[in-house]
Amino acid sequence: MGGNENILSKGTSGYVKYEDLMRPRPKTPEEAIAMQEMGKFEKREIPLYAADGKIVIGSF
Repeated sequence: MGGNENILSKGTSGYVKYEDLMRPRPKTPEEAIAMQEMGKFEKREIPLYAADGKIVIGSF
């Protein structure tokens, strides 16, 4: 798995994958505005995995 970080989700311990956490970052203020207008910065949930990195046990 990418960067396994121990995370708590409603009391459940698990792991998140680095690639699920990271998003494309804007390189310029104009790009940031365009991404914001397209909804790229909306709240989201990412999968919370068991230690095997395959079984989804919740969300973060």
